[in-house]
Amino acid sequence: MMTSIEDEIVKLHEELDRLREECAGGFADHGKRIKQLEGCPKDSPKSESHIDNLYNYMKTSGLKGITYRDASIILGVSRPRVRQLVKLLKEDSRFLFHKHPQKRNSNLICLRGKI
Repeated sequence: MMTSIEDEIVKLHEELDRLREECAGGFADHGKRIKQLEGCPKDSPKSESHIDNLYNYMKTSGLKGITYRDASIILGVSRPRVRQLVKLLKEDSRFLFHKHPQKRNSNLICLRGKI
């Protein structure tokens, strides 16, 4: 009787492992679909040029960090467009993001190594 219970426990553990693997794969697929639906920005030549222009401006002017508003003025785009670019800037190794020292609801776009 003990062996049959132990065998059943082993079978249930195997089935549980199989179900976990199936669920994990399903969640990964859902994550990809959600990202597509959210409209995450894609690497386009225009986005890359905006990022490069921002980097070059900050490097030549010696700025340690700028707000989204300042970035929009520098690039000549709207603030919502800068917020879209932030997702790409976070993937770029040249930039870091920090909380603004005086404004708690604001973030700064900083150059890595200038902090």
